[in-house]
Amino acid sequence: MKPLRIFEYMEPRDLKEASSLLKKMGKSGKILAGGTDTMSCWSARTFHVGCYTAGIEPPVLKCFGPPKKPRALINIKTIPGLKGIKKKGKSLRIGALTTLNELTESSELNNGLSLLRDVAGRMGSVEIRNLATVGGNLFTHAPAAGLAPLLLCIGAKGVISDGVKRKEISLEDLFGGFGKLNQLPRLPDGQILVEIIIPELRSGFGAGYEKTTVMVSSMSPPVASAAAMVGLETGGKTIKDCRIYVGSCTPSYPHRGEKAEAYLVNKPVGEEILREASQIAVSTLKPISDNYGSAEYRALVASVVVRRALKQAVQAAQASFSH
Repeated sequence: MKPLRIFEYMEPRDLKEASSLLKKMGKSGKILAGGTDTMSCWSARTFHVGCYTAGIEPPVLKCFGPPKKPRALINIKTIPGLKGIKKKGKSLRIGALTTLNELTESSELNNGLSLLRDVAGRMGSVEIRNLATVGGNLFTHAPAAGLAPLLLCIGAKGVISDGVKRKEISLEDLFGGFGKLNQLPRLPDGQILVEIIIPELRSGFGAGYEKTTVMVSSMSPPVASAAAMVGLETGGKTIKDCRIYVGSCTPSYPHRGEKAEAYLVNKPVGEEILREASQIAVSTLKPISDNYGSAEYRALVASVVVRRALKQAVQAAQASFSH
């Protein structure tokens, strides 16, 4: 086993100090939130900023980012006010340091948002979920980061801060608008993600999520995952709105099925319609190959999980009319 690479450890007292340290360290500084990904990569002496790629040793690590490795960890775990789940108006606010297990145990995740609790409960082991945080998961530069597709689907926003000012951003902005292949999540210098805002799902809207793994355990990294949100016209027979994201297939960001979304608008609900939409959703997908699955296999499986996620979303939307 390789010894842990030497690094400088910093523990700021508040967001302002943390922001100042980030600006000072630049690319040499790395935020420590949950640490489940950061510390394992640090101990392997390979800073994981990219994708799973076949033929690379070790097979799940490849650096395609800056060659200069971070040399300082900025621990924000002790900064107050960065965790917890609370209702505010018609939205739900989740602190960035809220752990995945705290999500699974929250009574606030209801009225259509219980799916988020279920998804979190299927990620990793109990030990991992006790450490892994919501914010950290979004910045895990790996295809299997599981919360991003669902949060994007349901229109969640992020709140960033430098300790002086707070600003709301869309999660799409966090990933650079998906404009470039291999785009990594990023924030302006000194800014820290402090909160996730989830809007209330209105009547007639429902969300779905599905994933598949190559191993028996549901805790294994997914080969492909998909999240969908569907809005139905009154009566639940016609689709008026839709959003689809495919996860675990591209290097560092979920793939949006915009063509499939456009196809589904004003279409009647039906198995064949959803099947056709799932094929369209993956038609522009450029999946990776790794030790978990080839690109061809991922493309095939992705269409299946998209169809299942759409079906779940439709059923949830129809059920919402009776509440």
